[in-house]
Amino acid sequence: MNKQILSFAGALTAIAAVAVLIALFGRIVPRQSTPAAAPSATSEMPTATIALASATPQNQPLRYFTRAESDSLPLLPWQLTPHPKTPTPDPGWIINLSVAEAEQLAGFDVLEPTGMSRLLNLQGAAFDPQRDIVRIIYATGFVLREERFQTNDDCDLCGVVGASAVVEMVQIGDLTGEYVVGVWQGTDCCGWVWEPTPFLKTLRWQANGIAFELMYNPTHDPEAVTTADMIAIAESLR
Repeated sequence: MNKQILSFAGALTAIAAVAVLIALFGRIVPRQSTPAAAPSATSEMPTATIALASATPQNQPLRYFTRAESDSLPLLPWQLTPHPKTPTPDPGWIINLSVAEAEQLAGFDVLEPTGMSRLLNLQGAAFDPQRDIVRIIYATGFVLREERFQTNDDCDLCGVVGASAVVEMVQIGDLTGEYVVGVWQGTDCCGWVWEPTPFLKTLRWQANGIAFELMYNPTHDPEAVTTADMIAIAESLR
């Protein structure tokens, strides 16, 4: 056991780098060991064994998230250097496009929720030309992210969550997804710490060659949106 623990020590620094980048950009790269064709909405899925919001055991491999070895990650050397006062804006978060314009730049069909006006209030769209990512931002705290499906062979941001994070397998129509409540919080003294705060809820799934991420980051009353609400939004995409 001691030898195993020591063998994982070298990997912790790499995991820390991944986690920091997630906090900045939140890139989704579905976890899959080998390339596979994307299932369509009519693909056969093991729905009989998948319950709504069923917790995933910590020893079971995750598809859309990976686990860190603990709930804390050390500060990286670059974090000790003061940030510039006027950092360069990330183009992937500049809300200056319509959904149709973002779709044209992306080169794939961008889906939008339908019939969810109670929860959604469209603010605009953004496109990341370096990663071909479309983000649709809503004034109510939702961000819908869409990109072409990738394997984790060249993964630079793999959706790392804390060791104690509860990852739930959920059913989205005939598809399966993974749902997590929590976020890595940066601290001045102790690096990054995983906190299961309801102020960030993340749902990830994949269909027809596109990877999706729906995040809910409200400014108040995080319990106003439930897991069922998140799934309903995902199921309404057209």
